[in-house]
Amino acid sequence: MRMVGPLRFFGLMVQLLMGLSTSAPHFGHLGMSPTFHMGFNGYLYKVYGDWLGENLEGRPLGDLLEFAKPFNKLLTGPCEGVVAMLSVDVKACTGCGTCELACSYRHFGVHNPRKSAIRVMLPTSERPWNVPVVCRHCAKPKCAEECPVNAIYRAEDGRVLVDQETCIGCRNCAEACPFGAIFFHPEIATPIKCDLCGWDPECVKWCPTGAIKLKSPLALGDEARERTARAMAGVVR
Repeated sequence: MRMVGPLRFFGLMVQLLMGLSTSAPHFGHLGMSPTFHMGFNGYLYKVYGDWLGENLEGRPLGDLLEFAKPFNKLLTGPCEGVVAMLSVDVKACTGCGTCELACSYRHFGVHNPRKSAIRVMLPTSERPWNVPVVCRHCAKPKCAEECPVNAIYRAEDGRVLVDQETCIGCRNCAEACPFGAIFFHPEIATPIKCDLCGWDPECVKWCPTGAIKLKSPLALGDEARERTARAMAGVVR
């Protein structure tokens, strides 16, 4: 067996101390395995704050992969007071309406876009993109604030839901929503509003171009940050 020289040995030890992986953490991406440095990782602290470090009170980090396991599940549900949300890439949307059909069939057993909790706004002369309008499950939902009978509430898992028994169908919520993401239909007395299909949204599963995704709020902007990092790295080179 070939012996490892002193300098090579020293280099291997440095790599081990700095971490077995040199890739950035992807802790906020749903459906992906978390990758972490095995030691101190400043980027992890900057992105995820006191969840993963600021309150460690000097305790050694050890293996961050093990340390972060309890938080991985949390990021797919309630997260810093904001539930995981539907993220839309308008440039990827073709306006096919598959999301509307999937949503209406899941909730009402029919393929009817007017009974869908997601609506695709088709392009106009002033707006050349198809724009799916979705509920954001806001941290401070205006629809709940304006409901006179408190029929709209935040569930324990963070979703903003409608109590169909309490709702009186006054439509205040639809007027209050800043995104216009609450709808009504003549055959349905209560609001048509996204409930994220119990964390398995049909619109995400059926979108043929992947224009709709379920993301943790902590992962929002990751693509833009990566583009910025690549651009900056190109400038530095």
